[in-house]
Amino acid sequence: MGHGSTVEMVGDLFRKHDAAIRTLISRHVRCRHDAEDMYQDLYLRLVHRPPPHQTHILAYLNKVIRNHATDTARHMISRCGSVSRYAALCKYRTPDGEPESTLIQIEQTSRIIDVIESVLPPHIAQAILERHLYGRTVNETAVRLSVNERTVAHYCCTGLRKIRQLVEEGRIQMDIYEELFRKAVPCR
Repeated sequence: MGHGSTVEMVGDLFRKHDAAIRTLISRHVRCRHDAEDMYQDLYLRLVHRPPPHQTHILAYLNKVIRNHATDTARHMISRCGSVSRYAALCKYRTPDGEPESTLIQIEQTSRIIDVIESVLPPHIAQAILERHLYGRTVNETAVRLSVNERTVAHYCCTGLRKIRQLVEEGRIQMDIYEELFRKAVPCR
């Protein structure tokens, strides 16, 4: 089967089963943007490795989606663990050398806080600051904000996405974005 015909076949499959595919994905992914990413990943995977000719295509797609969601969750857990271990190593280090570097770091942190508080609703800004500036866990942040853990994760995902969008639109300087996202953990 040629590449062009594979793309056409997968395109037809997605047009024919679009609603069912999106429903299957929504069973495994909560964040709308993650669902869109999974939809695109599924399309690319099927173009690269077409489904076998079988009569139960939706069952096959469900299996592929479930496996992809499981792999994504495993990668996220592994990445979060790595980031947490790295943060634990760096948490208690004092700035090296010159007071100028300490002052620059303080100024950058202050700029990041100002941007977050100016572009995001207060509850979302507070969740991001608690998680990524003060290094609190989702559970600790949830207790401090008097909300549940899923709400904290949603606030962080929504806020970080909004900041990314503002950077893409050119409304936030790139150096602030890089400083913030060097420390941020992605949406789950």
